[in-house]
Amino acid sequence: ASFYEADLTEANLAGADIRKAFFDEAILIKANLSDVNAQDASFTGTDMTETTMVNGCFGGADFFNAKMKNVRAHEAHLENADLSSTRLCGAKLIKAKLGSADLSYADLRGADLSGAILEGADFSMSTLDNVKPHMNKFTCFLFSSHTRLATYLLLRFPSAHAARDMTCSSSLTSSSCSLNHS
Repeated sequence: ASFYEADLTEANLAGADIRKAFFDEAILIKANLSDVNAQDASFTGTDMTETTMVNGCFGGADFFNAKMKNVRAHEAHLENADLSSTRLCGAKLIKAKLGSADLSYADLRGADLSGAILEGADFSMSTLDNVKPHMNKFTCFLFSSHTRLATYLLLRFPSAHAARDMTCSSSLTSSSCSLNHS
C-alpha cells in the first residue's frame, strides 16, 4: 500500500498490518500506530510529530529524515530500523528495542531511553543532549562497520555530543573510542 504524501493527521491505525507500506513524505502528526505491524515499511521524510507507536513492530522500517518529535514509542520494536538523520527530540523510547538500529546523525535531545535495548545501535554523529535516564553513566554502543562486536564507551556526561566529544577508530578486529576533554 502507498500513502505517499498523504495527510493522515490523527489517523487511528492501531493494530493495523501495514508491513512494507510506503508513508514517505506523509503527515502522521498525532497518529496512533500502537500495536501495528509495520515491518519493513517506509516513513522517509514523514512528519510523525507526537505520534503514538506503543508496542508497534517497526523492525527494518526506514525512518530516514523523519520528524519524530515527542513520539511515544514505549516498548516499540525498532530493531534494524533506519532512524538516521531523524529528529527524535523529546521522544519517549522507554523500553524500546533498538538493537542494531541506525541512529547516526539523529537528533535525540531530551529523548527518554530508559530501559531501552541499545545493543548494536549506531549513534555516531548523533546529538545526545539531555538524554534520559539522568544517571552518572549513559551507555552508548558504537559498532564498527567491519565487526558486530565492538567496544562500548561509558559516557560520564549525560549531555555529551557524539559528534564533538568522541573520537572513534576501528580496525578489522576491534573498535575503540575515547572521550575528548577540553
